[in-house]
Amino acid sequence: MIPFPFQVGQLGRRSAASRDVFPYAAFMSGKVGDVWLADGTHYSDTGRTAVANINDTVASMTGFAGQFNANQATSGSRPTLRETGGRRYFEFDGGDVSVAGNNANWNFLHNPAGNGYVCCAMQYGGSSDPNAIMAAVATYNSSGSNTGFFIGFDDRASDSRNNATRMTVSRGTGAPAADAIALTSANNIAPPQTDLIIEYTKTGIAVAVFVNTVSRGTGNLTSANSGSSQVALNIGYSNGNFPLTGRIYGLIVCNAVPNSTERAAIQADMSSRCVTPPI
Repeated sequence: MIPFPFQVGQLGRRSAASRDVFPYAAFMSGKVGDVWLADGTHYSDTGRTAVANINDTVASMTGFAGQFNANQATSGSRPTLRETGGRRYFEFDGGDVSVAGNNANWNFLHNPAGNGYVCCAMQYGGSSDPNAIMAAVATYNSSGSNTGFFIGFDDRASDSRNNATRMTVSRGTGAPAADAIALTSANNIAPPQTDLIIEYTKTGIAVAVFVNTVSRGTGNLTSANSGSSQVALNIGYSNGNFPLTGRIYGLIVCNAVPNSTERAAIQADMSSRCVTPPI
């Protein structure tokens, strides 16, 4: 078990109540995954030089569970650390991506043999009408012939989508099995340029998507595939597709679904990190 490298009181800019139930150390103990929080210490180069100033780019987003940092070697493709109203966030400009781990690390997001969980405090958009799909996190390029997971937003006029969430799981066309599922919420669920908490839960074959704690789609996978995802965990991108223009305040990806108490604490903490807390 890898201990957390910080203490509860080290993270400021959140309510005292939020700090009292700071959820990640206990929940992540003994599990696979990590937590990326914008108000921690991050690095501006591979030499592990700490980002000194707001508005600097981030080469390495520290994984606070000590398992996976999310890295970007190309300077022009790095998110930028920003602060508004005392809340810090990673800003993605439509061409940035941070990558964590390798292909095999994140199979729990698509393989129904186990469980998986994603919770992201963020906003997307860049404009009031993006007319695009934007990824929050993904492990494939959203082609049905590949294996992986995607969650983000769908605002395409060409597909009659407006301010919707979108989640897809695909296990490709190869052996041992092929299966895919897509959950797209109704329109006007996730407005752009608005702080949101999006969640994905997978308990065996049962999957669900939530926005600000409200269920926005459920479904079931029907066949097992132990194959690895197409790529490692992409944050703000989908392996060449659907780049994010927007903010990420905090993100957790884990191979276990929190119980109701743990989940409420995670939701509350993620919400408190937003400029305009959505819950």
